[in-house]
Amino acid sequence: MPFDPLDFFKLAKSLYQSDLSSLLKDATFRTVIGRLYYSCFLTYRELLRQLIRDRKYDRVASSSAAHSCVIRLIKKLDIYLGNFLSQLHQKRLVADYELYKCLDKKMIEESLAIAEQLLSNTSIQSIKQNYKLKRTDVQRRLEEIYTKIFERRPFNDKNHYNNTRN
Repeated sequence: MPFDPLDFFKLAKSLYQSDLSSLLKDATFRTVIGRLYYSCFLTYRELLRQLIRDRKYDRVASSSAAHSCVIRLIKKLDIYLGNFLSQLHQKRLVADYELYKCLDKKMIEESLAIAEQLLSNTSIQSIKQNYKLKRTDVQRRLEEIYTKIFERRPFNDKNHYNNTRN
């Protein structure tokens, strides 16, 4: 059975409500934000995979550009939800990389509220419905992203790599 990204959401809530949040506050808060983000990111990445059903999307979704691609495509379908996902991504970057920044309860509660909104059935249905209406725009945006990542960068060209080694 495949992993359910909603389990990351459940884990994040449990961690936040546990005794660990007072014992190892900073580590717990940073972990909670990361799990909340990944719960949403993975949910939307897989939702887009089901909707788009395209090898180019699969390739981008498996690349280092997956996060920005998913956020951009969700913004194309619903700017409100896309901005929420982007905000949660920014909070995750702070939690993971800005070690001198103190995280507080307010940031965690904002992140929980954003994740709950993103993971709600209403939001998921909105993306599905909007995809039906905006399929062509999404495909065009995906093509732009794919081209930028895989067709214009020489480091992805095997011949370029072989030529620079000689």
